[in-house]
Amino acid sequence: MRSLRQNLRKVAQMKWEKKLDLLSSIAFDLQLIHSHDIVHRDLHSCNILQDNIYDAYISDLGFATSVNKTLETESRKKIYGIMPYIAPEVLCGTSFTKASDVYSFGLIMWEISSGNVVFSEREDDSTLYLDIRNGLKPEIAKGTVLCYEDLLKKCWDADPVKRPSAPEIYNTIVSWKNKTELWKEFLEADMYNIHNATDDNIVQEHNTIYTSRIINIIDIESIVLMKHINIDHIDHTDHIDPQFFLDLRKYEPKFDCKPRGKTIHCRGGSAPGLELEYAFKKITDDKKRDLSQHVAILKELEDSEYIVRFYGIAVSSNELDYYFVTEWMENGNLRDYYTNYKLDWNKRFEFAIDICRGIAFLNAIGVYIILFNIISELFLY
Repeated sequence: MRSLRQNLRKVAQMKWEKKLDLLSSIAFDLQLIHSHDIVHRDLHSCNILQDNIYDAYISDLGFATSVNKTLETESRKKIYGIMPYIAPEVLCGTSFTKASDVYSFGLIMWEISSGNVVFSEREDDSTLYLDIRNGLKPEIAKGTVLCYEDLLKKCWDADPVKRPSAPEIYNTIVSWKNKTELWKEFLEADMYNIHNATDDNIVQEHNTIYTSRIINIIDIESIVLMKHINIDHIDHTDHIDPQFFLDLRKYEPKFDCKPRGKTIHCRGGSAPGLELEYAFKKITDDKKRDLSQHVAILKELEDSEYIVRFYGIAVSSNELDYYFVTEWMENGNLRDYYTNYKLDWNKRFEFAIDICRGIAFLNAIGVYIILFNIISELFLY
């Protein structure tokens, strides 16, 4: 038994009568799944199995779940699947629904009509993610019958509410065979495909895309956001935008907290009306020269979950001492942590992965840390 993906080249060469039989069998299975209030959540042509070229079955229900359970428990940060088949609203953080399955079905319709693998020419990256969220669809193949194209586009509708249900899809496909005028159009499409069929029309599969995997929405959104930062064009000037300066009087020091090291000044208390705690790190004289560049970069990176949040610069009353104001990390840096706590191997691996994620994130947006000596004080917990 092979998948529709594996048979796609042969399917593309079939006449439309057989293509519609194939498509109706897939629609029937989807209708059956949805009738039990189950959402498949990972519908794509690799999960469509065929024991012969003219029939098909939806498989791999291991990730499927009930509609109610999906709405109640699904994580908005991580999703599982193949990105080109995932509905835009799911990539935006909403739950998988029957309508998102219908969106995926629309892409299967496109593959059957075009003989191509959806977005096979694209890399599975943040750019594709953003494009799909913004409504990117593959181009409709020339010679596609108008009624087929119309149904396909309805399945792709940006508004999930406007997409047809699985029973509507199945009934529509079955009805085409009983309409003489429409059937003539499918016969004409067969003739068009015969006269325009070449091996070049079948795009080769792109292996980096077509494996279901966990997609971390937070990671991708952070990279998308940070790609708009042009680090190379930050002005090299001694001037620091006044908005970055904080009024030190608004932060009440907590003297019950022992300063950490030589540069951590104290644990800052909450500003009036805010339940936040801050760390004040004294800026040494050798760091002041490049202060404006550091501040600009830190402010741009503040939306990443892997970078310590930066609030601004505080200046002492004598205007001699400057402090970086960042979020308070309860356990200090990595050296503080492994000095004060016993680290088992699970925790060590967890820390190593978090550090790698932070460095990978910076590299992904074009920021490279060049250090002759990477030390444990750099990593805060």
